[in-house]
Amino acid sequence: MFDSDSCICMDSGDFCELLGRSRPTARKPHRCGECRCTIEPGQEYERDVTVFEDEITTHKTCIACVHVRDSLFRCGWCYGGVWEAVHETFCGYDDDEMECICPKSTEVEGGE
Repeated sequence: MFDSDSCICMDSGDFCELLGRSRPTARKPHRCGECRCTIEPGQEYERDVTVFEDEITTHKTCIACVHVRDSLFRCGWCYGGVWEAVHETFCGYDDDEMECICPKSTEVEGGE
């Protein structure tokens, strides 16, 4: 079983530089980069600004996914890959075999 000292590691060998992190309150709908759910106006979310290979990117993450990421990925993660790594680690079975706890990764329109 997974204990409190365990960690899921995602090490691609390439790391982005964190330029800034904030916890703003949404004024308009945004899309969580992890679970793809809508971050509704009035909800707090985490906003990271990073640079990788001279490209600046903004990542928006809902607070629920921040808690999962911070609990399970203390040694590193890839933006947008948290739930895939959780699925591979904990749900390493055929999706038809039993119900998975992970959000389904689906493309959605709207929000940022």
